[in-house]
Amino acid sequence: MSSSDPGSELDDLDGGSQRCGFKTEGGSAHGISLCNRESSEPDGRCFWHSSRKKSITEVIDQLNRERSFQDHEGPTIIRGMILEQVSIGDDIDFDGLDCAGCKLTDVDLTRTEISGTVFDGGTISDSDFSKTHFENVSFSEASLERVKMIDISGKNVFYKDSHITSTQFRWSDGDEIYYSNSKIQDSSFNQSRIRNGFFETADLTNSEFLGTTIIKSDFSNSSFDGVDMEGRFRDGSFKNAEIYESDLSDVDFEDVNLRGLFVSRSDLNNSDLSGLDLEDCELRESNFHNSTMFGINLVESEVVDCGFIGSTLDDSVFDDMNSVDTEFTGSSIENSTLKNSEFAYGSFEGVGLRDTDIIECEFVDVKMMGMKAGPDLYIDQSDFEGIELMCTDFSESIISKSYFKGSELLSAGFEGTIIEKVDLRKSDCRLAQFWDADLRDVRIDNETKLGSKCIYELEKFAEIYQDDVLNLSEFTSSEETFADLLNLDELTNSEGSADGLRSRLSKTILPRNGWHCWNSDTEDELYDFQKSIRVYRAYRGLCDDNQLSDRSRTFHTREREAERKYHFLNGNLGKWTYLASQKHIMGYGNGYLNVLITSALTIVFSAIAYLFVGGVESTQSTGTMYSITPGWLPRFGIPSWVPDIIVSFGASMYFSVVTFSTLGYGDLQPGSPFAKFLAGAESLAGVVLTAVFVFVLTRRATW
Repeated sequence: MSSSDPGSELDDLDGGSQRCGFKTEGGSAHGISLCNRESSEPDGRCFWHSSRKKSITEVIDQLNRERSFQDHEGPTIIRGMILEQVSIGDDIDFDGLDCAGCKLTDVDLTRTEISGTVFDGGTISDSDFSKTHFENVSFSEASLERVKMIDISGKNVFYKDSHITSTQFRWSDGDEIYYSNSKIQDSSFNQSRIRNGFFETADLTNSEFLGTTIIKSDFSNSSFDGVDMEGRFRDGSFKNAEIYESDLSDVDFEDVNLRGLFVSRSDLNNSDLSGLDLEDCELRESNFHNSTMFGINLVESEVVDCGFIGSTLDDSVFDDMNSVDTEFTGSSIENSTLKNSEFAYGSFEGVGLRDTDIIECEFVDVKMMGMKAGPDLYIDQSDFEGIELMCTDFSESIISKSYFKGSELLSAGFEGTIIEKVDLRKSDCRLAQFWDADLRDVRIDNETKLGSKCIYELEKFAEIYQDDVLNLSEFTSSEETFADLLNLDELTNSEGSADGLRSRLSKTILPRNGWHCWNSDTEDELYDFQKSIRVYRAYRGLCDDNQLSDRSRTFHTREREAERKYHFLNGNLGKWTYLASQKHIMGYGNGYLNVLITSALTIVFSAIAYLFVGGVESTQSTGTMYSITPGWLPRFGIPSWVPDIIVSFGASMYFSVVTFSTLGYGDLQPGSPFAKFLAGAESLAGVVLTAVFVFVLTRRATW
């Protein structure tokens, strides 16, 4: 380059005291330059490098002179240009200028067309580019501070490796904008539209993207610290990006790659993250409340102390995920997959899990009360040990090879559920709904609480507490335990009374099977007892499978009790009487004491009856009669025949015992036809009760 070229490079400089010699660092793409223009300013510099204020007229004249002297094709080189407090507007054509290393302070470039211009390595501060159109412009490695880029438009603009501070890009519209490896602090992109933006490895600290639409843009490996976002991100990438203490509420992400994303202490409430790939992400201390997250991929992600309260995460994948102290309360995770994941502490209260697969997962001290898990939930090889699952609905689901040891399953719903090879030891299943459940190879122990009464016998109570007591938000803030709240121990172990039973019923003038009795005002009561019968039968089989004989007998008794009450409500007097007799005579086949008491009462009442129906007489020659005539009536004090009565009763008791036991020594015999009939009946009762006693003892020994 000749010395007449005002912008010669260092290698072409021929020296001379009349030259400017201003040294410019134009960034890595342009290197270091020395100005070879003539010194024309009092400070020994050329016009462009003088620090004095310049008028717009001077700038226009000098720029025209530069272009007229240019003897080469390409951009006009004015590297290191210094402009301060000048309003340029559209009076100057900036097209094709090489202003690398420039210094622009308080310069007004509003409503300007800038094309093919280079500002690389420059320092631009307190300047205004509002409503300017940029095309093929580069600010690479530049420093922009307190610059207004409001309502600008542009295509193929470069801010690579730049330092941008407190700069306004509001209402801008750009295509193919490059911010790669830039540091963007305290800046605003509010209400902007960015297509094909490139923010790879950029640092966006305390910047705002409110109402921003970002399409097909790449934020891979970027860092967001204190960023405030609200807008739409479509078809882009945040792969391996880092977001710290940022607000991304109400952001709409569509087809954005978020693999390896790191989010910390940030807010993404009310955002739309549907269909996003969050594989291998790390989310910490951030909130995603009430967000829409259909079909997201959280495979191998780590989620710590985050909140997804009220969010929709349907059709999503949570495989190999690690979640610690994360709140999913009230969210929907339906038709999703949770496989080989670990969830510790946190909450799933009120979560919807319909048609979701939970396979080989572990839940540690997670609150899961009131989950809407069924129908079509599939749980396999998962660990819920010690978890609160109160009022959770697992209806019409499949639970296989899983651990619920020590879990709180109060009032949980298992209606129509297949439960296979599940560990329920030490769990609390009182008031759980097991109607029509298929219990296969389920483990329980003496510490498993099933309750003496199932919920279907307490259906009226169940309606009350489900509607009025179990307000989830109120309950979770209460210090009372669920069992204390419902007083379950007293409730489920109470046998109840006739008054208690009748209080559940109402009178009707219509007979049921010809029996005018207390009837249910609806068929629901009968249906509840039918359910109770089936549930107690299932409990009995469960206890039999686990060699819990005493508890099995208890539930056999509860089953027959429910059946007896069912026939009472249905007005079937015959079956009710039969079952009532079973209850009192032999405790439904379990009460040997009932048989002994019934036998003793039969013997005593028969002995007394013999005295009033002709008594018993000796078969010896004395013909002694032991009886009391029906017409006897004592008149004064203690009758003189009292000793005879005692003798008569003793003889009658002796005869009653040998008759009941069918020994029949033959020394006494009935004294009248009525006494003979009574003796025959007692003998028959003795045979039957003896057989029943042997049956009960054998049953208890082999149960």
